[in-house]
Amino acid sequence: MNCKKCKSLMPDDSRYCGICGNRFSGSHQPGIVKESLGRGFAVFRNKPFYMTLMVLVILLVPYAVNMLVPYATNQLADLFGKGIQLNRLGIEPLTFQMGLNLIWILIGTLLWAGFLYSVLQVVRRNEARISNIFKGFYRLFSLLVLYILTVFLAAFIWIGGVQVTSSMMGQNLMSSMLSDPVGMQILGFGYLAIVLLSTFLMSIFVLVVMDRDKGVFASFFVAGKLLKGNIISFLLLNFLLVIINLFGLLALLVGVLMSLSISVASLTAFYDMILKKNGHLLK
Repeated sequence: MNCKKCKSLMPDDSRYCGICGNRFSGSHQPGIVKESLGRGFAVFRNKPFYMTLMVLVILLVPYAVNMLVPYATNQLADLFGKGIQLNRLGIEPLTFQMGLNLIWILIGTLLWAGFLYSVLQVVRRNEARISNIFKGFYRLFSLLVLYILTVFLAAFIWIGGVQVTSSMMGQNLMSSMLSDPVGMQILGFGYLAIVLLSTFLMSIFVLVVMDRDKGVFASFFVAGKLLKGNIISFLLLNFLLVIINLFGLLALLVGVLMSLSISVASLTAFYDMILKKNGHLLK
């Protein structure tokens, strides 16, 4: 069939034009959320080893750095004597650990951005390269700012949710749940859900930075245009992905590898579809 908007030739079973993003009427058109999830599952099914390897990299590399730096410091102390111990350098152990945590988080953020970019190439049926996961290191400043905004977003959702729930229940929710083991587990899952939701929500801006080579502020402008008419679908997709990952967490490592892979593939598929649909707005 030919697209009525740009006249491009598309396969007969196409739901939208691959050139201009125009949706074809008269054929069954599943919602963009369903289609994003479908493409996400398809990517994982076609590239299970590649996807799980990428997830392992973003999980293990920051952890390895966090473990190896103290080990290397101790080895140097043993080799050259106690003169280079942290307290002799005027560095408190707690400060050192906080610095390590910041490095761990920064590396994880850059690898996450590279992961999104790598999977986007797979979604577009380009060559799958494991080296793409390090592309985020070329966008250090922009991704760091986006990470800080993600932290603020997670804190806002967490504090706002606790305050609203406490007001509805008429008691201090945090104090009552911290005093109960089951309540602490619920708080842990709730905190994890908010971190996942915030990370997924900010991923659209990360993709714009990585794919369109835009700065932080320009990424918000571009993402706003791309999300025109799709904000509710985007929010719904993110909530569904959080639920998928919470169930994946219950299945331990295998479940996390699968759920994170499917989530990233679904997010990138969503981005790719809205880019084709609303990309003309960027011109």
